[in-house]
Amino acid sequence: MNILIIGKDPTVFENSPYVFGDTQKRHQNYAQVLQEHCGTNSSIRMISYTPRDSKYQVQQLQQGLTLYPTRSLHRSTFIIDVIRLLPSVLYNWQPDVITVQTPWEEGILGYVLSRILGVRFLLQLHFDLFSPDWQKEHWLNSWRKLIASQLIRRADGVRVVSEILQDKVVKFLNLSVKQVFVVPVGVNFTPANSLVDKNDYKAKLNPKIAGKPVVLFVGRICIAKNLPLWIEVASRITQYLPETQFIMAGDGLLLTDIQTLVAKKKLTDQFHFLGKVGYESLPEVYAAADAFLLTSHNEGYGRVIVESLLSGVPVVSTACTGPEDLIVDGINGFLLPLGDVTGLSNKVIKLLQDKQQAQSMGNVGRERMLAMFSNTSLAERLIECWLTVTRSPVEV
Repeated sequence: MNILIIGKDPTVFENSPYVFGDTQKRHQNYAQVLQEHCGTNSSIRMISYTPRDSKYQVQQLQQGLTLYPTRSLHRSTFIIDVIRLLPSVLYNWQPDVITVQTPWEEGILGYVLSRILGVRFLLQLHFDLFSPDWQKEHWLNSWRKLIASQLIRRADGVRVVSEILQDKVVKFLNLSVKQVFVVPVGVNFTPANSLVDKNDYKAKLNPKIAGKPVVLFVGRICIAKNLPLWIEVASRITQYLPETQFIMAGDGLLLTDIQTLVAKKKLTDQFHFLGKVGYESLPEVYAAADAFLLTSHNEGYGRVIVESLLSGVPVVSTACTGPEDLIVDGINGFLLPLGDVTGLSNKVIKLLQDKQQAQSMGNVGRERMLAMFSNTSLAERLIECWLTVTRSPVEV
């Protein structure tokens, strides 16, 4: 079986401790499991957006996995560059499934190409397309939703990353549940040594936070994360626990705005902005935290929740789709309604004050994530998704 993937994530070409995420390792795992299940002639070819940089070249990472960079002058030329690459990608090779990582630009191209070649088309949905807050984030999002909805209805299958998102696709687009496959993104994450005292990790991160309660955020500094609410929660926490320290690991267009808001709230001394943290360094960042706080408007999945729970750190989150699959309220963390500043604050304070409960929740969370997110089992679920789609009739 042959799979053509079209996407926009250039990190698949990177294998560096300074790159956030593990995209390359995940796709190597997919290729290995595909060959184990479908034979050594099976292969994955992936076309991905990259900037025009000489370091991006066609790479055969291993048997059965070849990467093709677009080396685009601008993201706006991405589709043109994919079309330019197709003759070399498809030379003496034809996919059985074409799958795309976002459901509009490459979605349209992937759908048309699949019908020309007479092969299956699998669309991927990694975010909550139906969230009103997502639609408000950009003026194009209403049009993107319209395009995505039409493509989802015409696809041979749709891969989503959470059961809640599956329910929404079935409900809002009137699809059969058999057409919507739940396959979360695998997480190649090795927690820090749990035998090391948490204060040692705090001191290593910043001597000022040693011995103090720590609340953590990891992720992009963007609208979807609703970080003004995060800061408001932090402000309320400090009214009860003045020594609490807040760590933000990540970068984004809104970083300066968030730092300005922190200063206005007079919380500068308690906030520690780490910027972009290499993926291999993240385990020790999680290990320094007593609680993880997520205040997003919408999350299709919630990878940082998986990483936090694998690290034994309980999570307080808004109920924004993805987290609802991962957090069992009161068991490995807490789920609160969108925008519930009082509820979010109270639950974080509860975890910071009751260390025994926090540790118990963290332990339960770790065991649950290990059971749910084995890389091998998730890769096998993805291959089974591809196989199931190939058995469906092709729309003509």
